[in-house]
Amino acid sequence: MDFGSWLISLIPTNPIAAAANGAMLPLVIFTVLFALAVAHSPADGRDALLRLAAACVSIAALGFGYWWIWVDRERLAWHDRWSGTTVVVLPKKKKA
Repeated sequence: MDFGSWLISLIPTNPIAAAANGAMLPLVIFTVLFALAVAHSPADGRDALLRLAAACVSIAALGFGYWWIWVDRERLAWHDRWSGTTVVVLPKKKKA
């Protein structure tokens, strides 16, 4: 096996399975590459990733981040607050 193939083999195809198997080096490499991709993505892409991560936390907390909408004055979920974004529902365009 040459160096390039060995280097590529360190990147896990399934990070969750790598974590379950205790493969630390591939997980570290995946984390570094993922962090570099996020850092170099456009601002709206970073906002989307932050919103996704915060939504995962909202779900992991037994959905409490979503139930928070009923209590919040501005009707924002946790991921709306943490990412500084909101969902805007536009009216449907009328057919001409």
